[in-house]
Amino acid sequence: MLNPMITQDPVRRRKARRRLLAGTLLLSAAILSAVVSVPEVVWYYPGFGGPPGLLRAVVSAGPWYGGIFAVGAGLLIAALLTFDAGRRLLMASTDEILRADPRPPVVFLRPAGDEVLANPDNRFSTRSYEEEIARAFRKVGPFIAVNQLLEDVPPGTPVNSSSGAEWRARVEKLIGRARLVVIDPMPSPGCLWEIETCLRLRRPCDILLFFPFRRPGFSWINWLRPKNERETRYAELRALLTSRLPMVLPETLDRTVFIGFESLSAPIQYRQVQPWLPGTRSSTQTNIRRSLAPLLARLDEQGCTRGKG
Repeated sequence: MLNPMITQDPVRRRKARRRLLAGTLLLSAAILSAVVSVPEVVWYYPGFGGPPGLLRAVVSAGPWYGGIFAVGAGLLIAALLTFDAGRRLLMASTDEILRADPRPPVVFLRPAGDEVLANPDNRFSTRSYEEEIARAFRKVGPFIAVNQLLEDVPPGTPVNSSSGAEWRARVEKLIGRARLVVIDPMPSPGCLWEIETCLRLRRPCDILLFFPFRRPGFSWINWLRPKNERETRYAELRALLTSRLPMVLPETLDRTVFIGFESLSAPIQYRQVQPWLPGTRSSTQTNIRRSLAPLLARLDEQGCTRGKG
């Protein structure tokens, strides 16, 4: 049986295979470099000091071993990027997904670049937020992600630009046939248009707003970011939406990750639920499936968000 999430386009499949082969060769070269250089670098590494200590160990190992170690690290990064490019090429297009699965889709509207937005501090998974949401809704319907760079894409697929008119027509068509529309909102005119379009074509209970925890991987960047950035962005969005739409939103997010609606005046907050394993828990780590459990049960039992007509 064909996997509906893997493209059947022979050209894309050939390109994907070439990238996966190139990634395998790069990874093999990186492993060979590590076998030669890592024992020597570890000899000089004091076991503490983080990246500065590692850099001192590389320098102390000498130009030969240090150079091989640096080349190996570069090859490893290149291999991971090449594998990721091949994986993206293998993902089915929107039309292929919809042809393979006739159920009304779950449409995810997100800002450009958020296709790789990771769940912070997730030590046991490399999946992005988008992939975790797709897994949570896979029993509800096919998952289609739409990027604000004016193109619809499956999870993790690179985005190509198209005209604004084509994008709006495509988004309206997807929203019109969707079972549920999930929006990662930004305080912007584009996001306002998306929500207004959803309210024009769908019922309020067909809309789910997503507010991820956004935290980059480098601690020094965290120090530069305002600690209340998530609440500040939400306050701007709330002011924009409530000034233009008859919509009631909570005053603050706190631990809320999703907001749904029984009606525009009755928001439903789905709060953060952390993973089962203590080793994965942090102030920002979220188990998407468990956080959405009440909504998933509601979709299963009541069918609140089934398509109109």
